[in-house]
Amino acid sequence: MLGNTKEPAIEKYLTLVNAIGHENDNDKDYEIIKQELNLKEITWLNNSNDFIESDRATLEQITMNHNIHESVLLDIRNGNRKPGLTPIKIRIIKSALEQCYSLKEIADYLKAAPSTISKLISRNKIV
Repeated sequence: MLGNTKEPAIEKYLTLVNAIGHENDNDKDYEIIKQELNLKEITWLNNSNDFIESDRATLEQITMNHNIHESVLLDIRNGNRKPGLTPIKIRIIKSALEQCYSLKEIADYLKAAPSTISKLISRNKIV
């Protein structure tokens, strides 16, 4: 999909169709298209469907940015269900979503089920 609405999608499509490519060199062609559409570089991991965006913060950096003490993070990652930890989990999840992390990536980091992360998002209207 080239856009969320019709007009920007058509504009990007026309930009792509009218871009002057390089027919004999796919790498040059890719660079031209990437520049024309203002695309971010994505790095794929080990022939899997997992990817990371090169300019996003790591989950460890996100946690450190919130000044979450290591012992509190350890409690969260060990499955401690203290009510006082929920607001901290929500802050981490919200920041991770802003950095384009998937529910599975967040769940793996917090050592929780993706459904648990999804429920926290829904109940606390994070998105």
